[in-house]
Amino acid sequence: MDLDSSYQWLLTYGYHIGQALLIMAALLQLKAAKSPLSIICLVGFICFAVGTFVMLQSDGNFFDIAQRQLGSADYSSAFMIGKALNTVGFLLGTSSWLIINLGRSS
Repeated sequence: MDLDSSYQWLLTYGYHIGQALLIMAALLQLKAAKSPLSIICLVGFICFAVGTFVMLQSDGNFFDIAQRQLGSADYSSAFMIGKALNTVGFLLGTSSWLIINLGRSS
């Protein structure tokens, strides 16, 4: 087994598996305690995953039509929108998760 390919696999698929696990954990949190923070946590982690998808697809075929019609600046703007969704989603999800769980332990 090649170490570089294992590392690439871990970086590529491990990140997506981690996002799926965060969304599942937020769903379990929402099922256990139906509070506004639980909803914010779930929405945040979904935005995190969607932002990653947009960033990955901004240089692929998903935005190919927009690039042909409006120029190559759309790739950059699509990537930046994805990056903003990714960052804001992660911050919302983790901060609400921490507030819920730190408040529970106090």
